[in-house]
Amino acid sequence: MKKVYVPFLNQLNDDEWGNEKEAKDGFLAQSNTFTKEVSEAKKLISPGQEQFKLEPEELARFKNSDNSGETTTFFEKKFQEWISKINNSLSDEGDKEKNDAESGPE
Repeated sequence: MKKVYVPFLNQLNDDEWGNEKEAKDGFLAQSNTFTKEVSEAKKLISPGQEQFKLEPEELARFKNSDNSGETTTFFEKKFQEWISKINNSLSDEGDKEKNDAESGPE
């Protein structure tokens, strides 16, 4: 959005907006706000993603493989590993919230 959509809208002249400067300014402001919110949301989910990447060597190994069974087994194991990491993370967060709730004022 930031590299294509917003610059495209910014370059439109007032005639293409029907001489509605307020409408153009409002729409551009909302578009910029939305773009910022999406960027911020993306930043929030970015930490930890490195745990769920496939190494280029892993991908190359299966790219030209004729053994679909081996490929399927590899990805099943990889997905199970990721699911375990997610479950552990959620469990840890749940334990933390439970402990926080139990530690009230004395």
